[in-house]
Amino acid sequence: NSCKVTETFSGHFLGYPSMIAVASRALGYSPTIASYLSLMASMMTVVLVFLIGKLIDGDTAGLAASVIFCLTPVFAVQGIGTYAEPISNMLVVACLLLCVRLLSSNTATSLQGLLINWLALTLTAVLAIVVKRENVLLVPVMVLVYLLFTLEKRDEVQGKRWVLNLVAMLISGGICAGFAVVQ
Repeated sequence: NSCKVTETFSGHFLGYPSMIAVASRALGYSPTIASYLSLMASMMTVVLVFLIGKLIDGDTAGLAASVIFCLTPVFAVQGIGTYAEPISNMLVVACLLLCVRLLSSNTATSLQGLLINWLALTLTAVLAIVVKRENVLLVPVMVLVYLLFTLEKRDEVQGKRWVLNLVAMLISGGICAGFAVVQ
């Protein structure tokens, strides 16, 4: 009878505990392994924020963005705890970086490069969704941003590439939505 009662939960799924289990299996058990994972994720997030800033507006913007991010108190405190937030932040920022790469691609970008970028974005978004419930917002935001930025830039030369990106985006969004529904 108790299985029919809806209960609330924190919104953290099995992704983060599974990462801790894999790290413990690979490196040996330690009570501090989750803290080290959070610390590594926080450091990776700073690098990813730098890369996003660099893609958008050059080295100075990347450096400024990463310094501001790493000096923000809430991220500094979370970075040394055993919360799922540092891992979630890293995955969301990685998705943002991959989206910026897709939006800044041009005709010189190979089709293989685009497909690899879409595959990386899909897998990173799925992992982010498996870590934390709130990351489900990645799917509609990814679709909306892509459509808003590419509809105005579409021309005859980019026609096939635009259709390929649209199909890849729909497949990626569908896969992520499927994982979100299963969770």
